[in-house]
Amino acid sequence: MLITKKTKTKHILPLLSDAAIVEQLLDKIEPYPLDKDIIEMTIAEFASIVDDDEEYVKGLLKEKYAYKAFGKLKSYQQQMKSLNSWLKRLEIQQTSEEKQASLGVEFPSMIERMLLTVTEFFHLTSFEEAEKVKLSNYLLIAKDKVADTKYQRNYQKILDTKSKMNRKR
Repeated sequence: MLITKKTKTKHILPLLSDAAIVEQLLDKIEPYPLDKDIIEMTIAEFASIVDDDEEYVKGLLKEKYAYKAFGKLKSYQQQMKSLNSWLKRLEIQQTSEEKQASLGVEFPSMIERMLLTVTEFFHLTSFEEAEKVKLSNYLLIAKDKVADTKYQRNYQKILDTKSKMNRKR
C-alpha cells in the first residue's frame, strides 16, 4: 500500500498487526515534529509518558493522516532513544563495595529522583512545584551533579595512588 500525505490513519491501522510491519513503515516515513518535544515537557508531563507509554502512543496515532501520525511516532521514538542514551552517559559505575551496600535499599524511582533533585536545587516547597519544572532543567542539574561526583571520585583515586606511592618509599 502506498502511503501519501493524504492517507488516513484509520485506513492503515488495521493492517499494522505486526511490530515488524510498523518498524518497516517507520523506516520509510520522515519524522514529524511533536506538539511538544520531550525535553521541553515538564517533569509531570514526562512522568505521565513514562508511567503509560502506550497511552501516549495511542494519542499520537489519533492524528487524522497517517503521514503525520507515524511521523510523530518516529519523532517520539528518536527523542526517547536520544534521551535514554544521554541518561546512560550520566550513569556512574558502582564499585563492588557500593553494590554490596545498596543490597536491600529501596532507592527512589527515576521520576521521584527528578522531583527530589529539582526541589532541593530550586529550594521549592512542594513536589507540585517541582512537577512544573522542565525536563531540560532537570537534565542540566543532573549533568552538573554527575560531573561533580565523577570529578571527586577521580581526584580521590589520584590522592589514594599518591598516598600509596609515598608509603612505599
